[in-house]
Amino acid sequence: MARKLHEEAGLAFFECFINTPLEVCESRDPKGLYKKARRGEIKGFTGIDQSYEEPVNCELVIRSGEMSVDECVQSVISLLQQRVCQPVCLSVCLSVCTLSLSLSLTLVCVFHFALPTFLQF
Repeated sequence: MARKLHEEAGLAFFECFINTPLEVCESRDPKGLYKKARRGEIKGFTGIDQSYEEPVNCELVIRSGEMSVDECVQSVISLLQQRVCQPVCLSVCLSVCTLSLSLSLTLVCVFHFALPTFLQF
């Protein structure tokens, strides 16, 4: 739905799939939500007792369990350079349209890039 709304408005849209193994998500969980879900204290927790469907038409897949933070950031910057323009020209407003923190296997982030009027296509 977000993709369609952006296309209808003539805005650039890029879906970024942050693909992270369950073990990595659990190791990075500062609130202990995965432990609670495994003990049955949280029901419907994606990756524990609820399945998750990976997105299919992503412009970018970031494997954060295999990449450093710098490499992850660089892959987003590279996508923008390839699809939009040079970073000097960008007026980027990263507003997270879709972010589900409860996903255990992955995080899906959909970024909306607001470009200067003269750069919109």
